[in-house]
Order: sequence, then C-alpha cells, then structure tokens
Amino acid sequence: MSNSKEHKVIVAANCVFAFTQFCVPFLPSLGIGREVGESTAPIPAEAPELPIPYAFSIWFVIFSLGLVFSVYQALPRNRNKSEVKALRLPSTIGFALSTLWMLISQSVGNNTALVAIILAMMVFSLMGFRKVEKFTRPLSLFSHSISMPYFAILSGWLTFAIWLNFTSLARQVDPSLLGLSNTVFAFITLVPGSLLGGAILVYSRFNRWYAGTLVWALVSIVMNNVVAAHDIVVAVTAGLLTVAVIVSCLIAGRR
Repeated sequence: MSNSKEHKVIVAANCVFAFTQFCVPFLPSLGIGREVGESTAPIPAEAPELPIPYAFSIWFVIFSLGLVFSVYQALPRNRNKSEVKALRLPSTIGFALSTLWMLISQSVGNNTALVAIILAMMVFSLMGFRKVEKFTRPLSLFSHSISMPYFAILSGWLTFAIWLNFTSLARQVDPSLLGLSNTVFAFITLVPGSLLGGAILVYSRFNRWYAGTLVWALVSIVMNNVVAAHDIVVAVTAGLLTVAVIVSCLIAGRR
C-alpha cells in the first residue's frame, strides 16, 4: 500500500472510530447490549471505590473532544500539519480501543480482555499526551483547545478507571477475595491510582487538565461515600488526596 493510501486509510479510520466511540454508548437505549456501567458487576452499588454516577458524564466530554479532533484532522487543509500527523496514530488506536472496550463490556461484561484493553488505552493516551506536551510553545489554538484537553482528560480519568476495572475483575474471578472488606477494595483502587496520578502529574509539569480530572475523580469518590457507600475512611482519604493535588498545583504554579 502506498504512503498516500496509508494516509487516507488512517485519516478515514480516525473518523470512523471517533464516531463509533461516541455512538456505541447509546446502543443499550435501542435494546442492543447492556449499559456499560453494568460491567463493574460484581462490585456492589454502594462500593466505596466507585465514583458517584454523575462523574461518568466526563466520557461525553472526552468523546466530544475526540470527535472534534477527528473532524479537524480530516479536513484537507489540516491533514499534513505536523501537530495533526503526530497525534493521528495514537488517537486512532485510542478511538478503536475505546469502541472495542464498550462493545465487549455491553455484550459479556467485565473480563480479562477489558482490563488489557483499558491498559492499552492508557498507553496510547499517555503517548498522545506526551507528544502534545513536547510541542513547541506557545501551542496552536487547536492543540491548546482540543488536543491537550482530550489527551490530558482521558489520561486523568483512565488513571483511576484501570484500577477500578482490576478491582471488579478481582472480585469476579476469585470469590475468596470477597472476604475482604469494601474499604480494602477501595484502597486497591485509590492507592495505585494516586501513585500513578502523582507521577504523571509531576512529569506533565502539573498540567491543569490532567490535575482537574484527578480532582473530578477523587471528589466523585468522596461524594459517593457521602451519599451511598458511607465509608468515612475512604471519603477522608479521597478528600485528602484531592487537597494534595490542588495544593501541589498551586505550589508548582508559583515557581
């Protein structure tokens, strides 16, 4: 396949998968498959590691940004821009993995494949995030308003989502683990997620989009424990982590 054909194929694939990842979540409303949120079974609805339900609306923001990116990269005048070419591959693979994750989740629920896919999504999201971070400053309007928010917000949300998927799988594949308290399972999500988030936050020079998404995730965990789970230990821990993220960003901003 010639370079010209390869270029056209990946441009088209980017559009197709950006569109499918936006549309697939609506399939259950048409009677096709089940809600993606049901893939977290057997996590009980009051599990302290879960964010409050409204927090998952962040996916609409992520998918909308992805759709805008896809349209922009497909326009003839933008196709050969260096910033677009650098991000086209990680975004295309990320869109495809996201679509695949949702389709599997809706059809068979949580399994090892979903954990592997979401880990791969994180890898390609961080790849795109890193590329945007290395762009020459000042960023173009496109990179500043679309590319950076897309990759940073997606990476921030996946920072905790990968561990939530792992926790769900652990409850499912090994019934003996159900003997552990809900608080322990919550810390399986919070501790690794916070360590990973802290490392990425420092590496990204305290990127505000990434930091804001971490705060969104942590506050939503606090709210879930105030409203439903009622686990004071998890609520306080998530609250302290939220404060730590905000304070670290404020300190970094003054340097």
